[in-house]
This record gives sequence, structure tokens and C-alpha cells, in this order.
Amino acid sequence: MICGKKLRISDSERIIKIDNEQVKRYEFESKNLGMFERVFPASEEEKKLFKEPYEKYIDVSRQYYHKFTGLNKREKNLSTGF
Repeated sequence: MICGKKLRISDSERIIKIDNEQVKRYEFESKNLGMFERVFPASEEEKKLFKEPYEKYIDVSRQYYHKFTGLNKREKNLSTGF
């Protein structure tokens, strides 16, 4: 801190700091699970298993969002050049 201003850290330093904190959190959670079971983050098999049934709901909600916000019209206008 110089003259009361915080120095901004670089993006690479910030990413390293975030990764280190995530490792610390994972280790803490692993030590303190008790009788609980870790459900997040899910393994790759679990992600595939649970993702497929919800894809149709996500697609429909995305369609409604585009319809009610007018995003469809903007995308069509951008693609046609009007």
C-alpha cells in the first residue's frame, strides 16, 4: 500500500492465489467431513449422469429467456446485418 492506495496484483498472481485458496478449502473440507459425504465437486461420471436429464429444462428456459427479453430479435438482426 503506497499513499493509501492498494496495488493491483497481476492476473497470473491472482489466479495462483485463487488456486492456492481452493486447495486450502478442499483440504479443510476433507479433514472436517465428519459423517458427511462430499457431493461437490462431482466426479466426471456423476456430472454426465446428472447433466443429461436437465439439459432439456435448461434449453427450454433459455428459449423462454430469449423470447421474453427480445434476444432472439437482436441475434437475428445481427446475423442478417439489419
